[in-house]
Amino acid sequence: MGNDGNASLEAIFELENADRLPRSVVAMFDTLFNTHIRDPLQNRGTGKDEENKEQTTRAAIALHAIRHLARWIAKKGMKSVPFRELKETLLEEDAVCGHGFRNTFDTVRQLQGNDGNEEDAEINLLDYIIGTAVGLLTMERGAFPEETALSFFHTDFGLYAAEHYSPFLASGKCC
Repeated sequence: MGNDGNASLEAIFELENADRLPRSVVAMFDTLFNTHIRDPLQNRGTGKDEENKEQTTRAAIALHAIRHLARWIAKKGMKSVPFRELKETLLEEDAVCGHGFRNTFDTVRQLQGNDGNEEDAEINLLDYIIGTAVGLLTMERGAFPEETALSFFHTDFGLYAAEHYSPFLASGKCC
């Protein structure tokens, strides 16, 4: 506020954008995100090895996908990210963090008897990535797989991710 008791335009804008999501909505997203993504990554030393490895890989894929989509929205103002862009980014990030996304992706693409059909294999992979995010991501189907994109299931979750409501999501740490 200025000395005359009137708020500056900058201060008003900051207040309007400071908390755009109600606390109850943030709490709901926190619970969903923490239960299905953060907690499996932080507690990866418990449970059966194979089951734990699968759960950790799924949570890591979801984390990286959500972060990439949030960055895409923040930087480019887009509401969705092309699937091929997301896939390439996940594979690049996996080269750094070493979760084995490439092996997982290859396995998923081979599932369900695709008989060499590349489009079906890509759709299997897309479905898998969406499934890892427990409903937080959705598909915007194009006429061809290369036109298919991913987006957040709701604009409020997009705000939650892009505006760093979750400290873990905003931390940039892999796991």
